[in-house]
Amino acid sequence: MSDMSEKAVPGQVVKNEIDEIRDIIIGDYRKKFESEIEECRKENEHLRSEIKTLKLRLEKLDSLLSTNVEELNRAFNESKLLNESIETMKQDFLSQVSRLNDRKLDKTEIGQAFIEWGTRVKDAKS
Repeated sequence: MSDMSEKAVPGQVVKNEIDEIRDIIIGDYRKKFESEIEECRKENEHLRSEIKTLKLRLEKLDSLLSTNVEELNRAFNESKLLNESIETMKQDFLSQVSRLNDRKLDKTEIGQAFIEWGTRVKDAKS
C-alpha cells in the first residue's frame, strides 16, 4: 500500500481522503437521497407515459365526439325537413278534405235530384 501512496499525487490523496470522510459522514444519507431521486425519476417517467396515453385517448374521444355531434346535427336537420314535409302534406290533405266537404252534396239533395231526373226520364218516354 505504501507503494501506491508514494506514486499518488499529493492533491489526489487529499481528495481521496476528503471523499472517504464525506462518505463516512453523509454516505448513508446520500445513498438514501440518490435512491429517492431515482424513484422520483421512475415515477416521473411513468406519469409522463400515463399523460401521453391519456392525451391520445382524449384526442380519440374528442374526434369521436365531434363526429357524433356532426351526425346528430345532420339527423336533426333531416328530422326538421321531414317534419316540415309532414306538416306540408297534412295541410294539403286538410285543404283537400275541406274542398271535398264544400263540394259534398247533401244526401237529401242527391235523392231529390235523382227523383227529379227519374221523373224527367219517365216524362220523356211518355
